[in-house]
Amino acid sequence: MKVSSDMRHKYATIDVGTNSIRCLLTEIDNGQFISSEKTLEMTRIGEGVNDTHLLKKDRIDSSIDAIEKFVSKARDFGAEQIFAMATSAVRDAENRSVFLEGVKARTGIEIEVISGELEAELGFKGVMSGAENRLETKLVIDIGGGSTEFMVGNAEENVLSVSINVGAVRLTNLFSDDYEKMNAFIEEKSAEVIGKIKQLTIGEVIGIGGTATTFMAMKKRLDVYNRQAIHNQNITQHEITSLDKLLKQLDVESRKKVPGLDPKRADIICAGGTILEFILNALNKEQMTISDFDNLEGYLHHQLNIG
Repeated sequence: MKVSSDMRHKYATIDVGTNSIRCLLTEIDNGQFISSEKTLEMTRIGEGVNDTHLLKKDRIDSSIDAIEKFVSKARDFGAEQIFAMATSAVRDAENRSVFLEGVKARTGIEIEVISGELEAELGFKGVMSGAENRLETKLVIDIGGGSTEFMVGNAEENVLSVSINVGAVRLTNLFSDDYEKMNAFIEEKSAEVIGKIKQLTIGEVIGIGGTATTFMAMKKRLDVYNRQAIHNQNITQHEITSLDKLLKQLDVESRKKVPGLDPKRADIICAGGTILEFILNALNKEQMTISDFDNLEGYLHHQLNIG
């Protein structure tokens, strides 16, 4: 659909990720976000999917509960439409229909299971909606729970969109804290896309998703997540390496006390950091910009055919 450009409209977007389910409530005027609120519930629907290719019943139930809560909140907000998508874990699960039908029965909402390639494109579209210097060619990296997306382009063209099955939850499940094997796995799965990116001329590197925003929150030692303190802020490769080294010296319970780290992410943050470190090292990039605009904004632009 094409959104009217002469009125304010309220919308909601829900993203069912491997680790968390997120909801964006936003008001749009003339194709621009004028107010936004993001909330999340960590339901870890992707738990065990890498081994069994099945969603667990308790993870399905808790995820449907979270979505029902978000849908109710969106309707109270006055959202004219509620859009919902699911990514890596759900698209990999053989029993995803149980989850999708359960959501529709409880809420009336149909969830679109999107491809990895579309996920990458949506992440890039979302970043562009909140980016400075939109004409500069950028590399966007989105480390999720089940997959990592790489996008290269600018406001005028999308040069590259690739998704690989390397994510913080997936790698934690596969390797626990064996970071040597984890790095070897990342290297194997990312070699082709890293090679392609090295052949391109890139300006800014932008990180989106829970791993990237969490490292910025830890850098700033935020007790409460603050979108304004995160968005369009820079973090260096050295700062990421130092934080990752500290986290790997701590057990899970001790990590839960680290300022800026959501305790529910404490068991997977080292895998996320390992992925982030590897990519920046492989590309010889000394810093990255963190964006709080991501595939939630991108999916809304996609659905409304704006931007």
